[in-house]
Amino acid sequence: MAFATDNQADKPKIEEFYKFSMFTPAPGAEGKRSRLGWSIRDGSPRISVFTNIPNDTTQKGIISAPMNPETFFAFLNMFEKVCMGDNNYKMKLDCFTAYKDKDGNMQEKTLLSEVWFGKDEQGICWISLLAPNRPKIRFNFMISDFHRFFKQDGNPLNENESSVLQAKATIACLRGIYISKLNSFKSYIGFTKTNDQAVASKAPSSTFEEDIPF
Repeated sequence: MAFATDNQADKPKIEEFYKFSMFTPAPGAEGKRSRLGWSIRDGSPRISVFTNIPNDTTQKGIISAPMNPETFFAFLNMFEKVCMGDNNYKMKLDCFTAYKDKDGNMQEKTLLSEVWFGKDEQGICWISLLAPNRPKIRFNFMISDFHRFFKQDGNPLNENESSVLQAKATIACLRGIYISKLNSFKSYIGFTKTNDQAVASKAPSSTFEEDIPF
């Protein structure tokens, strides 16, 4: 039987649900794609964007939005309502963090990232993670190119109908996956936030009056 070493025990346990990854062309990086991933870290849900943009070196090109379980499920509930609502509507969730400095003193709470989600004018459901001085990348929910749904009249679902269907299916799947993981995963390893979570800026979060490009 193998036992974890002290170094291994200090590392956070991260599980990503790769089948639900979302991809989109990386802005300003020809031939590359950015990826959005859903994961769980030491029992806490998180959303991460891997920008895959060469000149985006902050936090190794990752934008993260960690949440406690209750907040994450509240987010899924709100997103589902947005998917079923009117076009051209968006909401956001601010994610803050705090960390200790080299002397062990807890620093002021700062903004880590913003989770934006909505439906555009065409009824396409989307999600984006924004962080200070980081790329703005939008991920659309779309049915796989290898599948097509048809209505009773023989016509295929249009783009916005397919988007809502994909978003609702993703939300339903994520609920089941995260509930399963939260019920079965329990860690007794202490957790100390490190500077890799401290990409936060003390700048105020975006306002709804700002010109969000999507």
